[in-house]
Amino acid sequence: MEEVVAYANTKGVGVWLWYHSGAGQEVTPRNLMSHPEARKAEFKRIQQLGVKGVKIDFFDTDKQRCIKLYEDMLKDAAACHIMINFHGASLPRGLERTYPNLMTTEAVRGAEAWGNQTACDMAPWHNATLPFTRNVVGAMDYTPVTFTNKRETAIHLTTWAHQLAQSVVFESGVQNFADRAEAYLALPSAPKTFLQKVPVAWDETRLVAGYPGDFVVMARRSGNTWYIGGLNGKNEARTIEFELPFISPNKEVILITDGEDMKKFADAKAVTGGKVSVKTLPYGGFVGTCGM
Repeated sequence: MEEVVAYANTKGVGVWLWYHSGAGQEVTPRNLMSHPEARKAEFKRIQQLGVKGVKIDFFDTDKQRCIKLYEDMLKDAAACHIMINFHGASLPRGLERTYPNLMTTEAVRGAEAWGNQTACDMAPWHNATLPFTRNVVGAMDYTPVTFTNKRETAIHLTTWAHQLAQSVVFESGVQNFADRAEAYLALPSAPKTFLQKVPVAWDETRLVAGYPGDFVVMARRSGNTWYIGGLNGKNEARTIEFELPFISPNKEVILITDGEDMKKFADAKAVTGGKVSVKTLPYGGFVGTCGM
C-alpha cells in the first residue's frame, strides 16, 4: 500500500483507503477505527504517507456506541487533514456543518446492489426517486455511472446515457464512479470528455422538472458553466420537455442523449436554452452543458 501511495503522489493522484468501522475488542487491522488511540495513530501514519481520505464501512447499527463513533472519527481525521466517506452508514444528519472533512455518506441502496435481477429491475424507478428523497438530506455516495453489469446473471436495464446523467443528478462531495477502467476508456469521445470534466462541487443547484419515480431533470452550476442531467424512470420511450429560465434563450446547450439502443449515445447536438425537448429511450437519460 505504501508503494501505491508513493507512486500516486508522483502523478498528482490522491489516494483514499478503505477501512472497516470495527466491532471487536482486540485491535487488529479490521477494527483500528473503533479504538481511539489506534485510530489516531493510524490517521497520523497515513497522513505522513500522503493519503487524502478514508472510506469507513460496515457500521451496521444505529446503537449509541456507533453513532458516537461518527463524530469521534471525524474529529480525529480532521486533526490530520483526512477526508471521510462513511459507507454502510446511517442517514447523514448535518455533521458536515461541523466537520467539513465529511465529504459524503452512502446510506442508500446504490449501484453495488445490482448483483441480482430484482435490484436491477427496480433501479430506474429508484434512480428517479432519490433526487427527491435521500439526496435532499445530504451528499450521497451511490457509486454511480456504471455501464457494465455487475454479474452476467443480473442485467441492468438503464441506458448508458441514464448512467452518464447520474454524474450530475446525484450529488456527492466526492463522486466514486464504480465501473471498470476499461469501460470508461472505451467510451465515445463526447461522454468520455464529459466525465473527465464534470465537477463534484457545485455553486448552485436547481430542480428543473420531474416527479418522484417518473423522471427528473436537475441543473447544477459550477463557476460559469451549467450542467444538466435527466433520468427517465419509466419503461417507455418519451420526450422530456423543460425550460431553463436561468439560461439566456440565445445560449446553446450541448446535449449528449440516448442513441439507437441502450448502449449507444447519439452524436452531441446543440439546442437553444429556451424550451428544451429531449427524446429518451425507455429507462433513458441525457446530459447537457451550457456556459453563462
